[in-house]
Amino acid sequence: MKRTLLLISLVLISVFTYAQVNVPTSVKAQQVDLENKALIEWTAPTGGAVAGYKVYYNIKGATTTDSVRVTTTNHTLTGLTADTVYVIKVRAFKVTTSPADTTYSNYTIPMNVVISKPLVAPEIAIEPSFTTPDRITMRLIDANLYETGFEIKLESDGPDIILTAGKATPEIVVNAQSLKPKTKYKITARAIRKVSETVTHNGPWSEVKYETTKTALPPAAVNFKKEADCPYGVAFTWDYSERSEDITYVVVQSSFDGWNFTNIGSVPANEKFFYYSGAEPGVNYFYRINTQNSTGETYSAPFQIFTQAYKAPNPPQNLRSIEKYTDFLTVAWDPGIEDNVCKTNIIANTEIAVRINGEPMKVVANVPIWIKSYKIEGLKPNDAVEIFFRNYSDKGLYNDQWVSFRDTTYGPPSKPLHFIGVLNKNNFGEQVLYLSWDDTADEAQYYIERSTDKVNFTLLAFLKQDQTRLPDTWLQEGVDYYYRVKAENWAGSSPYSDIIGPFNIDYTSAPNAPYGLVAKKNGNGVDLTWIDDTIKEKGYIIEKSVDNENAYVQIGELGRNAVSFRDANISAGKTYFYRVKAWNDTFGSSQYSKSAKIEIPAATSGFVFDATVYPNPVSETLNIKAEGINSNSAYHLRVFDPNNQLVIDKEIRFGQENTASVAIRSLAPGAYNLVLSSGKEKVSRKIVKL
Repeated sequence: MKRTLLLISLVLISVFTYAQVNVPTSVKAQQVDLENKALIEWTAPTGGAVAGYKVYYNIKGATTTDSVRVTTTNHTLTGLTADTVYVIKVRAFKVTTSPADTTYSNYTIPMNVVISKPLVAPEIAIEPSFTTPDRITMRLIDANLYETGFEIKLESDGPDIILTAGKATPEIVVNAQSLKPKTKYKITARAIRKVSETVTHNGPWSEVKYETTKTALPPAAVNFKKEADCPYGVAFTWDYSERSEDITYVVVQSSFDGWNFTNIGSVPANEKFFYYSGAEPGVNYFYRINTQNSTGETYSAPFQIFTQAYKAPNPPQNLRSIEKYTDFLTVAWDPGIEDNVCKTNIIANTEIAVRINGEPMKVVANVPIWIKSYKIEGLKPNDAVEIFFRNYSDKGLYNDQWVSFRDTTYGPPSKPLHFIGVLNKNNFGEQVLYLSWDDTADEAQYYIERSTDKVNFTLLAFLKQDQTRLPDTWLQEGVDYYYRVKAENWAGSSPYSDIIGPFNIDYTSAPNAPYGLVAKKNGNGVDLTWIDDTIKEKGYIIEKSVDNENAYVQIGELGRNAVSFRDANISAGKTYFYRVKAWNDTFGSSQYSKSAKIEIPAATSGFVFDATVYPNPVSETLNIKAEGINSNSAYHLRVFDPNNQLVIDKEIRFGQENTASVAIRSLAPGAYNLVLSSGKEKVSRKIVKL
């Protein structure tokens, strides 16, 4: 039993002593300068000094292992075989005296080291079919056996791009991404060997390869602008925000619903305008632009254009009559505003209809656009005509509503209506009758007539066109006045208005006395004249005195406005006095006028001096036949013009039949006063020179 325990103790002591040699750490193994050497390095173990180390190496997969004892913490293996992988292990040892054998640590974890030939450049094979605007695909074909990866360099006009790739097989695929479109790249590659993530060897660069990335997808069209939306065609423009040079082809598409598009045309890549004649009038369309290049295609966002519809033309304008007569009207018009841009309402012809005196409307003409007037014939004077117009478009469209205006053919004016008179006083307190009526159409003038018996009318005034008011200021008191008015033009006169009246002004006082009474012997009588100075008389009373005004007797009575009287009851060698007064029924008589005296010369024969002139009116020669003259005597002839200027002053003698002739051809046409005097008596006559 004791013996057994002693053996166990010895074994335990031996094991314990052996276990005291710890394993080296941080083992590294790498080829030296691509030679047939490998540098092995490690870190001494902790827990006490060791006598040395033993490095074990063998070709990977071989059953035979070589070793070498060293006392340092590194060792270079030489004579190794190229292109071979060696497995390296290290362990530490101590030399013991009891037992006599050496104590070793455990092995380090096996480590591979490649003893390779110098790295050679890989071959680059570009795959053009996989090239995109931002990617180049290549294959790296490698003859190296033990490199760990590759470094790929892409050079262009920008910064170099360095890529790395690990080696899984002799041929790997590398994708260079995030590249610039349409850019030529210079591509090289080399093999690398890493140990513990540290590059230990770089191979030479490969042969240069070149590849150009494809053009990017073409830009989308933007900023659409409608240029035309006409029924016969639409037009629009667009722009590109960038890279318009990347476009090789442009297709234009349309759609009714904004989803299902069809091609409607194409334009060159540098064109940004499109005209489409296939759009239907009055329909809304969606349009979009499809830009294309070798890489692919891009669609713009859709935009809408509503194609205008054809429509009825605008009506004629400025309807008017430009000529009219009693039996026709010529009318004119302006065609109406047209859409000269899209021509949606171009006028082709104008239809004309008339309604005469309220009768049913009837179409009378349909004229082409270049005719802008029409003569309506077969009318009658004063026909009321309504003329209707409507335009037809070149597409046959028209408005249901007509436009129209009214006119009337020439004829005598219509009867003036609503003729009234209003009595009032003016600012001087005088009675004035204000007459007015409604204006008629087509009159040239008005004639206003007045009567005191409602039967016999005389012209009171003449007024020009459109004047419909007249004050009658010459009104006499105690008189009934009646009025009527008619219109007139070149075609004739209207019927008279209704007669208005009577308008009567009561007497307000006795009349004024007449004045300027003159008595003149005229042949075998005395002519009396005076001035009417009143509007308040009903008549005049003429009185005569033969006894130096001691007594007057009435010799005559005249009506209103009388201004003359002839007394044929006279005797030669007598002296007479005359006076006149006015009167009315309400206030009686006026004062007498001043008396007028006349002496009748004694007669030398049975004749009284007198004269007759003929012809009258006269043009060249005036004949004077006298009575009661002495054929041996000369008589004084004087002629006065309308301004009372003496134009003839001469002596004449009467010949056979007491007749004398006087030439007056030098006198201007007009009225003249002839005075023939015997020295004691004279006679006056009015003559008219033609």
